[in-house]
Amino acid sequence: MKKASLILLSLCLLSCLKQNRAFKPVGFDTYNLYDVYTDSHGNQGIVILKEQEDDGAQWVIVLSADETDSSWGLPDKYVYPMERYAKDGFPDTKYPQQYSYAIDLNQRVEAQGLSSYPAFAWCHAKNNGETVHAGSWILPSEEMMFKALNDNYLQINKALSAHNMTPISTTGFYWTCTEDINGYISDSSNDHFKYGYDPAARAIPITYNAMYPIQKTVWEKSNIHHVRAVKIIHYYYPVKHQAE
Repeated sequence: MKKASLILLSLCLLSCLKQNRAFKPVGFDTYNLYDVYTDSHGNQGIVILKEQEDDGAQWVIVLSADETDSSWGLPDKYVYPMERYAKDGFPDTKYPQQYSYAIDLNQRVEAQGLSSYPAFAWCHAKNNGETVHAGSWILPSEEMMFKALNDNYLQINKALSAHNMTPISTTGFYWTCTEDINGYISDSSNDHFKYGYDPAARAIPITYNAMYPIQKTVWEKSNIHHVRAVKIIHYYYPVKHQAE
């Protein structure tokens, strides 16, 4: 599943690069974890994820220095086509884990009109009018936020505070772009309860320490939650796997 995920991301990134040649990833060693990053428009953030897979794939992701509170967007329709979930194999996992999903979904929202999706609009405003591509500021996926916040928010907040940036809030929830495709939520015993789910109505919120709300009403897209943007500033994917 991991190899398939990386292949999907590679194809998405290559497609995005064809659409916007301005994206030039920085080197993997250009930034260390928790370093400050500033883009060409003056937007700042800190490096929260720096990963290297066993097969050589690499990722460096920045979290925005600031945040806002808003709803996710329209509560009456899903953004990512349900038929694609089945085709791409997402039902085999609890949540979509592909980084390509986040880029793709942000692009789909932009195409539909950001005025209907406040959380995305705030993130995309950092792109200074550029069309969303592989290196844009986007609303992060559940997988991105989980990896960044899981047992790590203290270090992130220490770095944010050191540079007079807004720390991750320890109250409330953060929106992710990931829609609630499986309609599952977890309780403290890690049991799963499946509700009659409506992917149009719900997306996945997450806490500062990578936990998920039990009450399904909190997942409704009309709720006001915290919003933070992320930006992929480096990726590398071994070309040899693209033909497999």
